[in-house]
Amino acid sequence: SDLVEVSAATAQVETESTQRGELIAGTEMTSLPLNGRDYTELMALQPGVAVSSVAAPGGGGRGEGTVSISGARESANGFMVNGGNVQDPMSQGTNIVPNLDSIAEFRILTNNFDAEYGHYSGGVVNVVTKSGSNKFHGDAFEFVRNTGLDARNYFATERNDFRQNQFGGVFG
Repeated sequence: SDLVEVSAATAQVETESTQRGELIAGTEMTSLPLNGRDYTELMALQPGVAVSSVAAPGGGGRGEGTVSISGARESANGFMVNGGNVQDPMSQGTNIVPNLDSIAEFRILTNNFDAEYGHYSGGVVNVVTKSGSNKFHGDAFEFVRNTGLDARNYFATERNDFRQNQFGGVFG
């Protein structure tokens, strides 16, 4: 007279595409602390992505977004904004870094991409900006970094004083 009923939710498996990658939405980008409010700093959160320590050709520092994806060279990656190629031919990173508040999402494809990305053998980073509307909208922000929550260096006798305020806004 006992009844045993087993139920389970369906597995969330991508059956439409073979691409593997991570989607990072706009709310995640603005919630995480970023040095300089640059979305390329979030690329290292994806498994298989290693930040390059090699300086960009022609002097200067590391180019924006120069990372190794799935073990490939930095020059094997592709960068797109709204589907258009924005790869920097000198630093092998990205030419365009949109304002963080204008990005709706970005996706890093690590392998098995569709044929439309056939030019790249490393990874593909595709940034999608927010679309417009018939109404005005905007944001104002202030990001504060200071010594209030910083620890001192283990070998230092005192903590260095640091204050950084980043003010900004977006209107569209």
